[in-house]
Amino acid sequence: MPALDVPRMRGFTVYAAGISPTGGCEAEGMTVADIKASGEALERAHVELVRAGHELEELLRTLDTKVDKLRGAWSGDASDAYEHAQREWTALLEEMRRLVADYGRRVHEVDDRYREASRTISQKIWR
Repeated sequence: MPALDVPRMRGFTVYAAGISPTGGCEAEGMTVADIKASGEALERAHVELVRAGHELEELLRTLDTKVDKLRGAWSGDASDAYEHAQREWTALLEEMRRLVADYGRRVHEVDDRYREASRTISQKIWR
C-alpha cells in the first residue's frame, strides 16, 4: 500500500489504497486498518500547522507595513492597479491563513479522538 508523506510534517503519513498522482484517494476497498496515525505525528502536524498560520499572519503584517510606507509616493493608474492587486493577494493570503488555522484545529481534533479511541480500546482489552 503506498504512503503519502505530508511535506514538513515528518512522521505524519497517511496510508491509503489507490492514491492518485494528484493526491486524491479512492476509498473503494479501504478499511479502517488502512489508515494509520500516531499521536506524536498528529501533534507534530498540529504544531506545524499552527506555526504556518503564525508565519502567514506575520507575512500579512510585514506586507501591509511595507506597502503603507510606499503608498504616498504613488498616484494615478499605477497606484490604483497596485491597490487592486494588493487587495486580491491580501484576501488570498488571509484565506490561506484561515485554511491553515482550520486544518490545524481539525488535526488537533483528530489527535484528540485518536488518543481517546486508543484509551477506550486499551481499557476494554485490559479489563
